[in-house]
Amino acid sequence: MRVICYTLDVELLREDFDSWLALLPKERKEKCLRYVQMKDRLLSLGGSLLIEKFVGKGEYLYNERGKPRKKNGPRFSLSHSGTYCLLAVAQNDIGADLEIIADKDQKLIAYCFDEEEQTRIKTKEDFYLAWCEKEALGKLIGFGIKDPKKDPVRHIGKGRVEFEGGSYYLTRGRFLDYAYALAAKEQFDAVFEHVKLETLKV
Repeated sequence: MRVICYTLDVELLREDFDSWLALLPKERKEKCLRYVQMKDRLLSLGGSLLIEKFVGKGEYLYNERGKPRKKNGPRFSLSHSGTYCLLAVAQNDIGADLEIIADKDQKLIAYCFDEEEQTRIKTKEDFYLAWCEKEALGKLIGFGIKDPKKDPVRHIGKGRVEFEGGSYYLTRGRFLDYAYALAAKEQFDAVFEHVKLETLKV
C-alpha cells in the first residue's frame, strides 16, 4: 500500500486567514472558529484545507468509534503540532501522528511507558517517537489512548508491532523538528509531499 503524507506549515495561512477560511464548507468553518487561540484556528484551517484538497469534498462519515472518513474517498489520518499539519492518505485505513520535539519530562516517561518501552527511550527524540507510535496506532484502530502505560507497543521485527492484541505495520521518523509515526494493518511505503499554498488554491 502507498501512503502519501502531505505536510503544511499553517503559519503561511495567517496573512490571508479569512480568504482561506472562505474556501471551507460551513461545518469546517464553524469548527475552526470555535477555537479561541489563533494558532489553533490556523491548525484547524490547515488540516481542513488539506482534507478538502487531497481526500475530497463532500460529507464526512464516522465509524462506531468516531473515526472520520469521506464518502467515496480514500482513507486518511490527520495530525498537527507546533505550526505543522500532517495528512496521511491511503487506500485503506491509516493512522498518523506528528509531535514537535521539545523537552521531555522524566515523570511523563514513567507515566506513559512500561519498563520495556522505557529501555528504548534515551533522548527527547526517542520519547516523542515512542509517543507518536502509540498515537498513530490508536488512530488506526479508532480510539484515543486512555492509559498509555497499559497500552504498550511491542516491536516484533520487520517493521511490525503488537498493540492492543493485534499486529500492525509501523514506521516512524523525523521531519524538521518533529517526530512522526504511521501505522497500518498492511505493509506500506510512505512518501512525503510538502504542500505549497498555490496547490491549495486549485
